[in-house]
Amino acid sequence: MTEYIRYAKVSSLKRSWKPHQYNHYKEYLKYSNFWKNEIILEQFDKLFIAYIPYKHITHFKSIISVDEYNFCIDCELGYICGYMLLYRKEYKKNYQYIELTDTIIPKLNILENMINQYQDKNKIILHPKETIDSSNAYWVKYYKRHYNIHTKDEYNTFCQSNNICIAVDYKINNS
Repeated sequence: MTEYIRYAKVSSLKRSWKPHQYNHYKEYLKYSNFWKNEIILEQFDKLFIAYIPYKHITHFKSIISVDEYNFCIDCELGYICGYMLLYRKEYKKNYQYIELTDTIIPKLNILENMINQYQDKNKIILHPKETIDSSNAYWVKYYKRHYNIHTKDEYNTFCQSNNICIAVDYKINNS
């Protein structure tokens, strides 16, 4: 199913969306439980998102809620299923920090795909500025898979060599 998901910055999609589509997305997301944080709405244009184009929404009918599906069909809009809000990239740095991120469809590796798409396109390392307890295990697994980092010392060395802050707690024992 991930072959139907697309990734883009909202600012670049805004050019192809009609004004009513943009406003509908923003209004709908304002009342959706998925978008709890006001920072997201204030910086909507700066988000890097995972979305399902309208023409592919029927493939996800059994996964997304009836209300969300009906909204997409009624408005002929796609469905935003994940986001990353990034800090502004510092000049000549090989990394960029992730401020906030979330996905709504489980078990499709949407966040991992968003990170990979963004990193490949921009040739940088995306790294969380800080983590919360509920996301720490994800990041430990991510660094194991993508950077072969298995210990706290390896992670600290990775952070130091790339001049990025230490945000992941490697005390968690993930196998």
